[in-house]
Formats: sequence, C-alpha cells, structure tokens
Amino acid sequence: MCVQSIFFILCTKIVLYSNMTKYLYIFIAFALCYSTGCGETSGKRKMISAFNNEMLQRKIVRVNTGEINNYAYQLAKSTMDSLQIDTIKSCNLVYTGDMAIALKTKTDFAINSKMYKLFDAYEYNIANKYPLDDNLTNIYDSLLIYSHPVYDKSTKKLALWCISMRRKDIILYLAANKPDL
Repeated sequence: MCVQSIFFILCTKIVLYSNMTKYLYIFIAFALCYSTGCGETSGKRKMISAFNNEMLQRKIVRVNTGEINNYAYQLAKSTMDSLQIDTIKSCNLVYTGDMAIALKTKTDFAINSKMYKLFDAYEYNIANKYPLDDNLTNIYDSLLIYSHPVYDKSTKKLALWCISMRRKDIILYLAANKPDL
C-alpha cells in the first residue's frame, strides 16, 4: 500500500466524521492523486517486468583461471599472427576492440615491477642463448598482458610487443559463450 493510499483513507475519515470544509479540499487533492495509480506508471511497470525477465534468463557460469588464461593467450597469439609483426619498428598505440597493442622497451616498464622482471628474464635468455617465447602475465588481477619478444641481433635491441586485455572482458566473453552442462 502506497503512502498516497494511506493519506486518502485518513482524509476520507476526517471529512466523513467532521463538518470541516477545509478538509474537503485535502480530500479532493488526495482523491486525484489516488486516481492516478499511486504514482506508478506503465513505463515503470514495464521496466520492472523487463528486469525480472532478464534476471530469470541469467545463469551462473563457472569460469576458472586456466580457461581465462588459455583463451586470452590464444586470442592474443592469433592477433599477433594476423598482424605479422616480427621486427622492431616504431609504432603508436593501437586499439583493436578491447585490446591495446604497443611496442615496449625496458624503460617503459620502470613503473611495473612484474613486467620489468619479465623483461630481465628475456634479457637473461638472450645472454644464455635460450629461446625467446611469448608470455601471458596477470597484472593486478584485472589486466592480462601478452608479450611477444622481438630481438634485433644487429643492434642488440630487445623490445616487447605487448597486448593488454582486461580480465573482465575475457570472463564476460567466456561466460556468454560457454556451453550449458
């Protein structure tokens, strides 16, 4: 029962049990308010029913860390393969959908210690003649960074092509496209 209905009932009792004419105007005002449906509109009802329908259609889907990392790695690797980038050349930041692609050097990672250590590991692999493999790194539990190392032997320069992806976007994609069990 809405507030307008309660006032309407109270005003009705006041007008019926007293002969006061000033309360008649209050009674008429609340009667008009009550006749509009207690402030509820059909648009509000439609929104509530649409919300209830959407909540009934939602399902709880379990997505584990392995699935998230596997999909992010495959997506980033296929993006790098489609760009066919294997050299160090100047490149501005490129956005493709929900991913940011950029060429980074060691000075670019001075703020982020995790990526700085990764760059050090790539330099160690070069010094000890180990292969340079691509990598997927979790940053702050909200960002996934795929790194593809590029080493120019003539200039002895190392750079990383980095693809940044939000973890939330990967989870939402997997949840929407996961088959029902």
